[in-house]
Amino acid sequence: MCAGGHTGKLAAMARRLLIGWLACGVAVCSAFGAAHAAERPHDESAVHRGAASPNEPAGRTIWLRDCAVCHGADAHGGDGGPDISHRGAAAVDFMVTTGRMPLPSPSAELERRRSPYTEAEQRALIGYASKLVTGPGIPRVDTAHADVSRGGAAYRQNCSTCHQSAGGGGALAFGDNAPALAHATPTQVVEAMRIGPGAMPTFPEKTISPDQADQIAAYVQELRHPENPGGVALGRLGPVPEGLIAWVFGLGALIVVTRLLGRLRRSD
Repeated sequence: MCAGGHTGKLAAMARRLLIGWLACGVAVCSAFGAAHAAERPHDESAVHRGAASPNEPAGRTIWLRDCAVCHGADAHGGDGGPDISHRGAAAVDFMVTTGRMPLPSPSAELERRRSPYTEAEQRALIGYASKLVTGPGIPRVDTAHADVSRGGAAYRQNCSTCHQSAGGGGALAFGDNAPALAHATPTQVVEAMRIGPGAMPTFPEKTISPDQADQIAAYVQELRHPENPGGVALGRLGPVPEGLIAWVFGLGALIVVTRLLGRLRRSD
């Protein structure tokens, strides 16, 4: 009776320990998923609207109010911002639709955020600013007829080093970061190739043809809802969360078994 009661206590203790480790593992998975989601601002409204707009006065008003203070009335720059007169309409469209411009404060990071403008205001601003600049135009992207498999190959060759194989982004040298691509529209993907925002290099049509750019943009859209044949995605952050989960469950199981064996030996 004594031995049976002792064994029952050990079994109950083992169950409690296992339940505790399981709860810890679930919490870690949730934390990684939440952290990964937090890196990708919910910017569903920031999609490509095109540069054509009949409301030029409204676009000019927004430009002079929010943009000219840094980039100058003619886009040739000033004390607060660089010359963007040769960056092209693609750069204007990319910065406005992704909410990278205007900056909420002079010290703010140049990162994707919800645009302060309505769709109509974005169209008006892009339409007006596009007349002030020369350079790459807003690309016409066709993902409906693009070869996604070839896009995947081109993405892995040219993009995955910085943006991660699953498009989750990551840290670069000198404090720079490659952004996640979860909310990038096909047009924004190709615009980024052509203008090279931030630390990203430019990929002109001689390097990545329009067809290849369409294929990469199509593949990036596929990354939004990938299959997870290996099990839980863990935020698709790579080996770090995977290793942590392995340590949590593996080490936890070893501790439980070790304690049980020790108690059973002492009971003998």
